[in-house]
Amino acid sequence: MISVSFKTDADKIRLLSEIGRIHPVLTPEDIVEYSDKYDDFKRNYSVMKSCSFERGDWDARRYEIVKIPSWTYPMKDKKFYSNLLSLIKWHLSLADVFEKYDVLKALSSLRTHLYIEISYYKPMYDRFEFEYFANYALDILTAMESKVLNDNYDAISDEEIELLIRIIATPADMGIIDCEVSNSVTGILDQIRNRELA
Repeated sequence: MISVSFKTDADKIRLLSEIGRIHPVLTPEDIVEYSDKYDDFKRNYSVMKSCSFERGDWDARRYEIVKIPSWTYPMKDKKFYSNLLSLIKWHLSLADVFEKYDVLKALSSLRTHLYIEISYYKPMYDRFEFEYFANYALDILTAMESKVLNDNYDAISDEEIELLIRIIATPADMGIIDCEVSNSVTGILDQIRNRELA
């Protein structure tokens, strides 16, 4: 069973409408019913999603499969934005150093934000897409954190850096690349290398 928190009363009403309830008060039984319906939805949608992409599609179409949710973009105003950006700049040879422990705190904070956000109610389709994204991102962020902690910076991959770029800001928001840039890691990183970061 999933645990659900609510940001607003409107979210409670949305949950009730998703399970076909009209009564004004959300009960524990409603949460159980939502959880059961979500489990069924997740099982069916997972099969459909996995069948719609062939194995070789992953590299070319990763971010069609794993959609970056919009909740991430407001995070660019937080302190960790500049810390993560320093790691990106270092990886792209646009900076000589980054502050190891500030980057570790930023990566940890980003993972914490994922866990917090996943606990909030979302309509079933949005919840599924967010969980799919979170599972993908948490594995990569945990691996990056370990590499930074153990001073194994050269092992940080372009795929990991691409995820950071996509999480902390849309490329257009960062003013680094055009909106039309290819989803491939090479396309994004080549575009960034060709421009100077402020």
